Amino acid sequence: MSALKEALKESALPWELIHQNQKDSYVIIVSDEEPEERLLPTRRSHVGKIPLSRLEEMRDEAEDAIEDLLAERESLTRWSYLLDQVLAARMDSADLEQATSGTMDEDSFFLVQGWVPVADQANVEAFSADNGIAAIFEEPTADDKPPTMLDKAAGTGGGADALGFFQTPNYRAWDPGNVVFYSFSLFFAMIMSDAMYCLIFGLIVFFFRGKLKQSETGRRLMNLAYFMSAVGIVWGVFIGSYFGAAPDSSGLLGQLAFIDLNDYNGMMKLSVIIGVSHLIVANVMTAVVNRGSSYALAPLGWAGLMAG
Repeated sequence: MSALKEALKESALPWELIHQNQKDSYVIIVSDEEPEERLLPTRRSHVGKIPLSRLEEMRDEAEDAIEDLLAERESLTRWSYLLDQVLAARMDSADLEQATSGTMDEDSFFLVQGWVPVADQANVEAFSADNGIAAIFEEPTADDKPPTMLDKAAGTGGGADALGFFQTPNYRAWDPGNVVFYSFSLFFAMIMSDAMYCLIFGLIVFFFRGKLKQSETGRRLMNLAYFMSAVGIVWGVFIGSYFGAAPDSSGLLGQLAFIDLNDYNGMMKLSVIIGVSHLIVANVMTAVVNRGSSYALAPLGWAGLMAG
């Protein structure tokens, strides 16, 4: 404070010390223009020109405005139910219009158009023959956008189910369900990085196996979970992690642990190899799906570039 008082005494501007405590001093300096920064040994506080009484009035006005807006919002909520009903009716009409756009109904003649998996074509033909229905099957054209149906095998179909959590691939893209089954398990193992936690995960799945077996989707996900647990246990043994503790290096478990997670360069190389391998497989399979088309050259080029 002594340095501040000395600086003020040297100034020709009128000033007044209005308040002071052990930490701060509040000084008012009257000047027509902004004083020079070197006038005082401290920075100026720009508190504005509005007095405290006016600021308190503005705060009260803002609180009153907020209360009015809340009341208006509450009054408008009485229309929420009616708007929901109208919106639901419009959505039903749109769905009905979309459904009827694929049908034709003229007196005794009714025509419906839709998509059917190739594996179910025989069932549709049998149903048509039994009910006197004429059925015509056509291959999708380049302008069509058929829905995607993933191949879900009993053993590795859980990969396709897990893929549904992210994004279903395009109809003309390759089916990555089987690859996801293995890569998802590997990623799970690397994230957990503990043999015992993965074992507990497998035991939990085993405990709920009765509920999972009640549906085909549950059985596929159960197989995926078992495989994830197995891969996680193997990875945990390879890195030597059991509930976060490392085994004795002289023992059997210690000798099986040959991967060092603390080796930053080695783990970075492994991560890059796994990531690039996935990209190579994806590009190669995209080229296979589009074989016979010039579009296959681009993914083949990228795959070759990454492999090199």
